[in-house]
Amino acid sequence: MLEPLLLGLRLRRARQRRALSQRALSKQIGCDQAHTSCIERGEKVPSLALLCHLARTLHVSPCALLQGMWEDTLAPEEVRHEP
Repeated sequence: MLEPLLLGLRLRRARQRRALSQRALSKQIGCDQAHTSCIERGEKVPSLALLCHLARTLHVSPCALLQGMWEDTLAPEEVRHEP
């Protein structure tokens, strides 16, 4: 099951690893910065096409963004669940 919050956190981590700001990433993928921000906060889920474009731009697989397939996956304290 897709967890938008976890997807957003993985996206943020991948973006930061590439030393990209939200603005720079948004410009590269042709997306509004506000939309990118909403995805990173788990408020919106990207389309499959946008997810693949994000993955290519960040040099990760779509699976890495969906499932966290790198060694330092998110620690439980990094996940905030809204009440």
